[in-house]
Amino acid sequence: EEVRAALGDRFATLAPELSDLVEAYLTAPDSERAAQAEIAVEDWIAEHAPALDSTIRLQMILALDTPAVSFDLESLTGRTQVDWQRIVQSLSTAVDTGATSRGESAAAATDRPVPSTDVPAPDAPAQSPISNLPISSPPLTTRYTDISCPRRVWVAAERVSVVVQLTVDMPTRSAAVSALAVRPDAPVNIRLTAPAFDALNATDQPAEILPDADSPPVVFHLKPRVAGPTRLEFDFRQAGNPVGTAVVDIEITPYAVADAQEARGGFAIAMPQGIAAPDLLLYIQHDTSTTTPLLRFTLEESATGEVTSFEPVPLHGDAAAHNAALYRSLSRLAQDAGIGENDAALQEEIADEVRRLGFRVWEELIPRGLKERYLANRTAWEGKTLLVISDEPHIPWELVWP
Repeated sequence: EEVRAALGDRFATLAPELSDLVEAYLTAPDSERAAQAEIAVEDWIAEHAPALDSTIRLQMILALDTPAVSFDLESLTGRTQVDWQRIVQSLSTAVDTGATSRGESAAAATDRPVPSTDVPAPDAPAQSPISNLPISSPPLTTRYTDISCPRRVWVAAERVSVVVQLTVDMPTRSAAVSALAVRPDAPVNIRLTAPAFDALNATDQPAEILPDADSPPVVFHLKPRVAGPTRLEFDFRQAGNPVGTAVVDIEITPYAVADAQEARGGFAIAMPQGIAAPDLLLYIQHDTSTTTPLLRFTLEESATGEVTSFEPVPLHGDAAAHNAALYRSLSRLAQDAGIGENDAALQEEIADEVRRLGFRVWEELIPRGLKERYLANRTAWEGKTLLVISDEPHIPWELVWP
């Protein structure tokens, strides 16, 4: 009821999304997945029902056992627990009620575990049943990409300026518009990849997030290098995590042209809140501006801020057809694994075959410089997290096996 009241008319629209998050929490296969799901529920409430979230968190803060608090902590602690538990119980019930619409039996829905409503002893420290973290990341706010860039430029132009802002309101004349969910307490770093241009200034620059105001303009200066159709790719990161990307198609002509703009697209990258940024970020761009398409690799190490670009890898033949055959092989192996799930020897044979397929992707598509970098840092990178961001739609990068 608290959530329903906080959302008002939006409850019917937003309830299914929240129900899915709670169901992920209730059915998490391990503690790590459960913790991630808990954070997702907390952040969802913080984003969509900030007043309710603030009330609950204020009660939690006041209920902490500190000498500075002079009033009745015990009853307040109990009320805080009951408030959270009643909300979780209500959400769990909402998930159960909707179970049959997803093809589950009513019995299965009834049997799904829900958080306990038992109130702990008054002297227990107040904790959220959703998360052990007392305070989550700040609620997200929306900013739009406003990119000023010509559609066509002359190959002999001395300088082309590209201006990027993150705006409060959706722009009407941006070359590429994307809605980004960002935190208000940290700048957004913008990285520009421009394969057919020479960069005249830094290609990775920060944009400040201002309260209720557009960010100051970020300006990239480029010099065209070769005539032909190409693209500019903008990757947006905050606190080490990707939050979105935008792509601008641009033509470099062999003759002088007047600047022209048109709206193009972009998309946001939804990253869970409250998780650590990846230790390594690998960007893979699919460059179709050349006769033979290329894959361009850029590696960023979060700890040092070091950014390395490697030699491009040419793509020969039809990538879609080639990888369709790869997916057929994986599907066949998955079927064999299901049929012989109790055959340990068969399972090991299938695992070996998957590793062989992954090694083939490593051999054929990973640039030599990146292979050498990995082999030199294999021990140091053990246990590190890697996030791969690619605009090539067919290659299963998660399969790679060095």
